Amino acid sequence: DIYDGLLDLYLICDSYRAAYRSPLLAGANWLLPPNVFYAELSLEGRTLRSKVTVISLRDFRRGCSSAWFESYIWGRFAQPTHILHSRDPGTREAVENCLLEAARTLLQNGLPALPDQGLVTDLWQQALALSYSTELRTERSGRAAELAQSARDFYATLTRLHAPSLGSGFKVYDSGAELHYSKATGRARSLAANGAWWLRRAQGKLLSVLRLVKALFTFEGGLDYIAWKLER
Repeated sequence: DIYDGLLDLYLICDSYRAAYRSPLLAGANWLLPPNVFYAELSLEGRTLRSKVTVISLRDFRRGCSSAWFESYIWGRFAQPTHILHSRDPGTREAVENCLLEAARTLLQNGLPALPDQGLVTDLWQQALALSYSTELRTERSGRAAELAQSARDFYATLTRLHAPSLGSGFKVYDSGAELHYSKATGRARSLAANGAWWLRRAQGKLLSVLRLVKALFTFEGGLDYIAWKLER
């Protein structure tokens, strides 16, 4: 039910100056990307709510890669995503490449903190849970498992695609009806990875608060968005 929740929409622009008439909005988006807008539409007595996030293609490309320590972008876009509109084939291809890189970045950062072998669905469940844990309002318990199971074919394809580039002897193989993985991560690297995720949790919550505060000053409806965010 699209009315039960918040539609998560992203608008990827060439530049922040081109996206806004207001220098304040453009500057805020550049200083602490992205800007988040809250929008409502009443249809047949029901309210359709959406979160519209604005980010430049440059920042989106960086945010989907290891150039961003924070998992804000690559953690989100390692999940199934639909491109609703693209102005031309070249732009669509650029965004699709970013989506592939986001999945690879989550695997690259998540794998050293995860068990050395197991089911690929469990791998993604745990990797997604790590990303969710960095948010101000963490996803409800079981959300990562639901997503990993419902999109198991999607994640199996991504895992096979990225396996050769992940290092640590990472391999995927079929066993029965399930896709499994194995790897070899040293203790020092595992400890470093877990430490990095601890820092991401601290960083993610701090930046989430700063983005919410920024929303108060950058757009009409900011209080409505914050109230909705905290209510959920």
